[in-house]
Amino acid sequence: MIEEETGTPLVLPVDDGESTAPVETEDGKKLVARDEKRNPIFSELAWTDEAASASSRPAGFMRNRTQQRIEDLARERKLASIDLALVEEGIEARPPSSWRR
Repeated sequence: MIEEETGTPLVLPVDDGESTAPVETEDGKKLVARDEKRNPIFSELAWTDEAASASSRPAGFMRNRTQQRIEDLARERKLASIDLALVEEGIEARPPSSWRR
């Protein structure tokens, strides 16, 4: 096990290719999905399976920003969980001006 720059433990896959990432992080985020490379995706909000699958479409830092935008929308609307419709809306939404240079 190694730690990333954030100090969060990073669990590497074992021989069978499966990763044994923790189900919950120290800051309370839970494992909601894995991307196409089996990297874990964590969130403090509940996600439906369809929403989690769709949110992994964007790659790399774009996925992180898209996930943040989707979660911001959920918080603004005081939603307890994130569904596919909200993910699609978040993917299509224009990023906040604070993200643009």
